[in-house]
Amino acid sequence: MSEAQEVELKREFLKANREKVLGNNEKALESFRRCLLIYPNHAASLYEASRLEFFIGQSIVVINHLERAVEISPDNKWYKIELGEMYSSSGDYKKAAQVYQSLSEMFPYNLDYRRQIALMNLASGQLNAALKIYDEIEEIFGVNEEVSIQKQKIHLEQNNTKKAIAEMEKLIQELPTESKYLAILAELYKKDGDEKKAVEAFRRLEKINPNNPYVALSLSEYYSDAGDRENAYESLKKAFKSEELEIDTKIRHLLKYYAISAGDEVLQAQAKELNSIVIEVHPDDPKSYAMLGDFLYRDRKLVEARDAYQKALDKDQDRFAIWNQLILIDSELEDYEAILKHCSTAIDLFPNQPLFFYFKAIGHMQLKEYEDAVKVLDQGLPMAILNRDMAVQFHSSQGDSYYYLEQHEKSDASYDAALELDDENVYVLNNYSYFLSLRKVKLDKAEKMIKKCLNKEPFSATYLDTYAWVLFQGAKYEEAKEQLEEALKNGGSDSGEILEHYGDVMFRLEDTEAALKYWNLAQGRGQDSEELKKKINSKSLD
Repeated sequence: MSEAQEVELKREFLKANREKVLGNNEKALESFRRCLLIYPNHAASLYEASRLEFFIGQSIVVINHLERAVEISPDNKWYKIELGEMYSSSGDYKKAAQVYQSLSEMFPYNLDYRRQIALMNLASGQLNAALKIYDEIEEIFGVNEEVSIQKQKIHLEQNNTKKAIAEMEKLIQELPTESKYLAILAELYKKDGDEKKAVEAFRRLEKINPNNPYVALSLSEYYSDAGDRENAYESLKKAFKSEELEIDTKIRHLLKYYAISAGDEVLQAQAKELNSIVIEVHPDDPKSYAMLGDFLYRDRKLVEARDAYQKALDKDQDRFAIWNQLILIDSELEDYEAILKHCSTAIDLFPNQPLFFYFKAIGHMQLKEYEDAVKVLDQGLPMAILNRDMAVQFHSSQGDSYYYLEQHEKSDASYDAALELDDENVYVLNNYSYFLSLRKVKLDKAEKMIKKCLNKEPFSATYLDTYAWVLFQGAKYEEAKEQLEEALKNGGSDSGEILEHYGDVMFRLEDTEAALKYWNLAQGRGQDSEELKKKINSKSLD
């Protein structure tokens, strides 16, 4: 360079650094590039330009500039470090390893550079080359935790368990009280089929950390694999009693019990005891009570399960799944007052969840509070429209409620709305058909709908009964009798309603004796309406 060029270069380089300090990266890069126009081999400008180019995503230019900077100033470690990182980030692990090798030769006692060589070799699949570097590190720096673990992993990848074991034994000699390495050693012996040495390692592990729950879990797993169920359970129980073991790990183990304990009294007893321990150790965590509820529900202990879920919600009300399970149990217990109470609270907590509106409406319907049911269904329907099946249930329940309110136009409209969404829904088709038959209107439509149900389930006593009643209301008594006889063959003999219908048909066919017989049978099956009593007493339908 001439003297003038040198002055201009210094001025532009200072300007570039000033812009960089001020955060004006684009202006700084422009100035560094002007420096390179003045003097293309200015290593500092190449280096600084490369860093800014990397920042704005010009990786190809970055590497080119760094390579030139290293070529011009081969003794500058910072240029080489940056180039090694660029090669690594671009996936060129072989060149990255070469750069770190060069740095290692410059600074033979720098552990970092040798570590990077090994990592680049691992990344490129050069396992033996990586092992060689790790051996060099051990020779210079002695046994190192990170190095031993990496060598153990490489040996395992090469299916050489014995060398992996040797690495762990060597590391444990240096760190005899570090339990995690004993745990690894025990697992390696198990993998190698040396059960005796595996249990020795586990025992050493237990002596070092007698109260460590993770050690107890490892022992439990070992005993389980060895078929020693008693010791496996005792070790697991010990882990469960520790506050150090997080509840999520305990719940995962209980879920395993949930999956395998059905029908096994020993496992069920163990699951119960473990769940009790979790509640004792974590009394304020809702998960412990929710898990208990799951076990009780599976065993059909519905009242106890509901109590457990309620305790979980007392700890944390914002648990949608638990509310859902609680209300489902209310439904199974036919505790409709509880449904209304629990659904009201759940709706306050989850106002956008249509399921709770639906269950609350069902509770009102079962209590014959049909006006309240309609109000709740109207409130929840806007949330249900995004789910077709849920929307069908809402419209169908509206149809049922309006029918009992004798608002038949609204009832029909609700059923029609449900069928517009799903014209194959047998629940809607059956109810709509049956209610039309009771009203003695649109019997042709009712017959078409119930036939759709029977096409799907030809032996359903319920659908056969509905079809019979449509025929009965159309004065087709012989045909109605045939359908009801099919219904009785297919389980209908346990239904008081179907038995009563058969008695009605027999009366219309002028067989009063048979009619009385089936009306009395219906009464014996729990059909106890005033209308039925009147039929029996008067021996007549009229």
